[in-house]
Amino acid sequence: NLKNSISNIENLNSSIFETNDDTNDETAAEKKNAAIAYSGTVQLEGADRPGIVHTITSLLASYGLSIETLKTNEGIIAPHGGTTLFEMKCTAVAYKPLAKGFDTTIVQSKLDDLG
Repeated sequence: NLKNSISNIENLNSSIFETNDDTNDETAAEKKNAAIAYSGTVQLEGADRPGIVHTITSLLASYGLSIETLKTNEGIIAPHGGTTLFEMKCTAVAYKPLAKGFDTTIVQSKLDDLG
């Protein structure tokens, strides 16, 4: 099945959830929002380098965060020095129940350590 096939792909981090296709008074968006326990914005800018999006999203995933929205700008040349810059803004969410010990200050610190 698809779940097993995806799980067997090397170097791929994935989360697969089975859902019910029931219909009732709640919309899909209301169900999704009801399950969000944490939502925060991550905004980064700095020197561009290969694999930067992978590094950041993998770090967020390792703390149980999913990317809900993601926007990047790359190839911007710094006005002084000519360095290629990278900008990223995303919304990261954690769904209920939050992992024991979930702490956004640790995530922030790990993002800061990336440079």
